[in-house]
Amino acid sequence: MVENLLGVTWKPFRDDFTKLMGRIRNTTRRIELEAQSLSMKQNTRKHEELKKLLEAKQGDAQIQLPCFHVPYPRNPNFEGRTEVLDDIAKHFEKSNDELRIYALHGLGAVGKTQTALEFAYRSSEAQAYDAIFWISADLRPDQDIVDALTKLGRIKEDHKFNAQQCRSHLLNWLQGTGMIS
Repeated sequence: MVENLLGVTWKPFRDDFTKLMGRIRNTTRRIELEAQSLSMKQNTRKHEELKKLLEAKQGDAQIQLPCFHVPYPRNPNFEGRTEVLDDIAKHFEKSNDELRIYALHGLGAVGKTQTALEFAYRSSEAQAYDAIFWISADLRPDQDIVDALTKLGRIKEDHKFNAQQCRSHLLNWLQGTGMIS
């Protein structure tokens, strides 16, 4: 009797239930397909990132040293400042393999940039360092980093790296040299 009662009361809902189950199956399939599509897109992005990292690592074998990248010409009229230039050279000569920083400071237009340029050019001539890069702090640091990495042979001119990736490449290279940790 209970079975007969269920059959009678359930009968009007059977078609609606069947349609609802079909819609649920279709929606589930669409969700599964969308999830697969998103997973494939994410895997593609990860693949591209890994490919770029591997290309950058392969670029290590092609590092071109010594590397000199200073985007400004030497001033042929530079004179004096021998004490400052000697002081800078002594500061960087200390060979305990730690990161060294030297700051030129003073009023504007007193020759800080020209002194730094002269030091860079003299150091290059003396082959005192494997790599010398001029990275502007205010004008175009991202472009200077890209130019330095290109000159170094770490990336190609037609690279597709964004500014943050380029900064990371330079930092990774510097860490690999033992100059910074």
